[in-house]
Amino acid sequence: MGAAADRDASAGHQVDGWVERVKDALAGVLRNGGDPRLEAVAAADCYLVGSYADGRAGPGSDLDVLAFTGEESGIEGVIAPLAQGRRPGPGESLPTLAEVMSWRATDALRNMEIELVGPRGRASRETDLSFWAFQMEPARLLHAGWGGGEAYRAEIAERFEAVRPGMASSSLVEFQHRRNQAQTALLHGQPLAIMLTSALAVRAAMRSWLLWAGRPLPSDKWLPSVTAARADSAPLMALVESLLDPDHPAERRFQDLRTLRQLLDEHVRGAGGDPGALWT
Repeated sequence: MGAAADRDASAGHQVDGWVERVKDALAGVLRNGGDPRLEAVAAADCYLVGSYADGRAGPGSDLDVLAFTGEESGIEGVIAPLAQGRRPGPGESLPTLAEVMSWRATDALRNMEIELVGPRGRASRETDLSFWAFQMEPARLLHAGWGGGEAYRAEIAERFEAVRPGMASSSLVEFQHRRNQAQTALLHGQPLAIMLTSALAVRAAMRSWLLWAGRPLPSDKWLPSVTAARADSAPLMALVESLLDPDHPAERRFQDLRTLRQLLDEHVRGAGGDPGALWT
């Protein structure tokens, strides 16, 4: 077994462990009651989502549970049944990074947040179908009270796959525009514009890389790590790191942007696409 396979197996064991811990904690919360909102949770299909479901959780990670209901519950906001100590309320934030890290560093189960998601909430999330598919793919069932959750997850996967080819084509065009802007910024020599346009170009490249590989898109905070986790992405990520280096020489940056296009073209051809038909 190679190093990558070892890491995948380790992450899988960690996810399984967390699923059991959260499942037990949720069962205890529902059994003990005390909050009338938990009746709606008990009637829902509850899923562990986010970094604890896909093996990327760290000390600052949220522990998120989505509770899918068949009908609207009328309950807004999140339920934090095991919370202790100071927490930011609705519309609030803790004033310093140190306080946020201290709050997040407590036992993760204490930070479990349950959000009830009815038909309207799911429809709202479906407006960004690729990101919603990314969230739904690794989601782990903790409690079955509704019974429609698994069919819904399968529907989201099918709908994403139906639109993915068009998204992939559009993403390559988007990359072209961003790359052209990054190269043009070099002519003007403005450091902030160079860094901004380079960052937008590599973001577009990573998103296109994933879509042409058949993958849904994570949020930007996970985009580099999700892309880097792919076995075929090492040359891409080497260019990403170079282009995000503020001390990268202008001529080298220009050449790296050219190489980035060539690399993405090869990736698209490997996926059965024709990049030449998409360049304008």
